[in-house]
Amino acid sequence: MRVKSHFKGDDTAKDARLLADKWTAVRRDRDNRLSQTDYLALSDNTISGDMQIYRQKLRDVPAQADVDNITWPSKS
Repeated sequence: MRVKSHFKGDDTAKDARLLADKWTAVRRDRDNRLSQTDYLALSDNTISGDMQIYRQKLRDVPAQADVDNITWPSKS
């Protein structure tokens, strides 16, 4: 079964939308990973230097150039 696209003519709009959707998924994944460590960043906790670096690397993920080859930081 073939699904008809709502994009007409030039594939530029389609490609841009697909790329935007990929980045949205990456940000959603990044936000989920950050939320798993949010409790460590509360004002009554002292967050370790390694965890500060990990969280910063997560915030920097959307600055990576290739959405298809994201390098995710690991928790130390």
